[in-house]
Amino acid sequence: MRVLVVTAVAAERDAVCAAAGTCEEAVLPGGYALRRASARPVALDVLAAGVGPAA
Repeated sequence: MRVLVVTAVAAERDAVCAAAGTCEEAVLPGGYALRRASARPVALDVLAAGVGPAA
């Protein structure tokens, strides 16, 4: 199973990745950095996309 986690700012994205362990980074079109933590039972894709009041 893969879960997409969308955060408001990069600091939140980094905190999720720190809790998940090792994250690999891929650059998406538009310059967004997608971080992937796949060495877990549930793989995480973590994206800071500027949503919510913190954006």
